[in-house]
Amino acid sequence: MRKYLILSFVILGLVEGVGSSAGKVWAESDYIIGVGDKINISVWGNKDLNSNVVVRPDGKISFHLIGEVRALGLTPLQLRALVTKKLAEFINNPEVTITLTGMRSFVVYIYGNVPKAGQMALRGNTNLLQFFSILGPLPGKVDLKTSFLVRGNKTEEVSFYQLLKEGDLSQNIYLKPGDTLFFKEKPPKPKVVEVKKPVKKKDLFKNKIRILGEVRKQGIYEYKEGMTILDAILTAGSFTLYARPSGTIVSRRVGDRIEEIRIDMDAVREGAIDKNIPLKPGDLISIPASVF
Repeated sequence: MRKYLILSFVILGLVEGVGSSAGKVWAESDYIIGVGDKINISVWGNKDLNSNVVVRPDGKISFHLIGEVRALGLTPLQLRALVTKKLAEFINNPEVTITLTGMRSFVVYIYGNVPKAGQMALRGNTNLLQFFSILGPLPGKVDLKTSFLVRGNKTEEVSFYQLLKEGDLSQNIYLKPGDTLFFKEKPPKPKVVEVKKPVKKKDLFKNKIRILGEVRKQGIYEYKEGMTILDAILTAGSFTLYARPSGTIVSRRVGDRIEEIRIDMDAVREGAIDKNIPLKPGDLISIPASVF
């Protein structure tokens, strides 16, 4: 009788989720293998082939008989299928088990006037309570009721306030690679000021743009009149080797909401002038990492 194959993850150094209502862990089958991941490959009935491998910077692993295999960007199930197919040239009906024994860090992005704003590397499955314990105490001016989490191009229906202030563990969802957390500030309390002229609200990011993600020099830069998205990327030292330029997003505040504009920077670099949009003061540019 054919043995059942086991696909398991060993998540190192993590605190377990809080209670049954702590939110759903993102599925193991969704995990994308990256550089630095440690993987155990075993073949049933062929102990001499069992081996521990590490995904090299070129995205490949080496395994007995089949040589080099590209693992970067695959899920564990996809890697198992690939290794099984290649081993079938040497072994009849190979039964392969893939075990991820060391998960690389994945990155989430933090926007707002809070500690550790920018990008944060997390190890494996991390829920919101664990994230906030890593982030540290929030400034009193942060408005948890209006702060929010963006996943992909969608705002998640999760309340930081209900989780942290009311103890509602149904809000304790698990973060995913690439999540962006926006922390808004409470409106200033009205002050009695004996002046005839209205008091102008200070804009901390007036004439500034912010660039996060896979560029060589992340940070806050001076906005210049007529500045375009390509100008900003070049100011930040251009993309890193792991960047996915086609997924570039410009987050722009329009009134009380955040508008997201997706820019295909590959097309811009190929001469698509119409996609090289002009920027506005306060824009946040996010460049995601490639999974391939």
